Amino acid sequence: MKSKTFLNNVLIFIGLFCLAIINTHLFSILANYLGIELEIRSKFGFSEIEMLFAAIIVAPLLETLFCQYLLYKLLTKVFNLKSAVVCILIMSLFFSLLHWYNWLYVVATLFGGIILNSFYIIMRNRIGGIYSFLLTILFHALYNSCVEIVNYFT
Repeated sequence: MKSKTFLNNVLIFIGLFCLAIINTHLFSILANYLGIELEIRSKFGFSEIEMLFAAIIVAPLLETLFCQYLLYKLLTKVFNLKSAVVCILIMSLFFSLLHWYNWLYVVATLFGGIILNSFYIIMRNRIGGIYSFLLTILFHALYNSCVEIVNYFT
């Protein structure tokens, strides 16, 4: 039974990860059509290595801590919210507003946040505690790695 649960968790990870990649691709197409820049590298003036470190290590760790772990605790424990959907939407709005580079980037990260926050809450309910936190960091880091690889080659 444990192997079936593990396989189901892996399938959830892969399925939501694929949705995140599709989300990014669709918003990239929309950005190209509208002539809006989604690349944020120039906003910070980071070198390539600094951008990789920030995108793959720092952002997933800090954003998972604040946008998933702490915000979910605040919503469920302090504000006593019971609805996972409402929590996901609030957490995703907060996540997207941290990415205020332009309006389209905020909208794209709102949808990305819905995927990421859904993953966090699903895993929290399935495996709980520190494991859902660590898996969400891994999910986010792998996703950002894919985006950085695509950005490098385009």
